[in-house]
Amino acid sequence: MNYSPSGDRVIAAGPDGSVNIYVADPGALLEIAREQVSRGLSCQERAQFLFEELDCEP
Repeated sequence: MNYSPSGDRVIAAGPDGSVNIYVADPGALLEIAREQVSRGLSCQERAQFLFEELDCEP
């Protein structure tokens, strides 16, 4: 495993000889997630994943 010269990517070799490149910058990961999302979180999902105290109806 190694970082790219710019430090924004992680390069890792797999056991099968493959090379994988991962985004290491949290801001870039958030931007990728924002581009991929097609809907907002439901009340139950917000309570579960964002730990918000909400009164969600079942």
